[in-house]
Parts: sequence; C-alpha cells; structure tokens
Amino acid sequence: MVFRGEMTRQRLESWKANCSSEPATIEATANHIHIADVQYVGCPDLSVERVIYLGNLLREIYQVKLTVKFPTRKFVVEFYEPPDRKLSEYQVTFYQKHDS
Repeated sequence: MVFRGEMTRQRLESWKANCSSEPATIEATANHIHIADVQYVGCPDLSVERVIYLGNLLREIYQVKLTVKFPTRKFVVEFYEPPDRKLSEYQVTFYQKHDS
C-alpha cells in the first residue's frame, strides 16, 4: 500500500477495521484530502470555482508524482465534486489499481 503521509501500525489497523480490509478502500480513505483544508481556516475568498481549480490541479499533480515515483504500479487518482457543492466536501484521493 502507498500512503501520502506517515502511516503507523496502529492507524493502519484502525483503517483495516473500518474499511473491510480492502487495500484500495484503505488507501483511498487514508489518502483523501479535503480541498478546503489546503486553504487556511476561514479563508474569506474560498469559492466553488477556486476549489474546483485546485482540486483538478492536485489530481494532476498526484497522478504525475505517483507515476514517476512508482512507474511499475497503476494508480487511480480521483477528484470528488459533491452534488450539493458544499465547499468542505470536495476531496482528492488516490489508491492503487489492482488487476482483478
């Protein structure tokens, strides 16, 4: 599994218990980032347009970085746009794609 930050044994066991032990689900959950959290708290000019721009940019950056760092592995990088356009719910995540 590949994680974007530090992963402790305890945290990994917690993710396994809460994510049905599916590696892709664990990775996607552990690797997600809320776009609004990239901005400082209470950012007065945060908007849907800016969040979408930043989310798409981060998706592209993660895709390139993962491809360069792990050339023999395949990854899915997703940018989630909530239907209600709630700013705090826009997210980018990634996980390894495993052949079925």
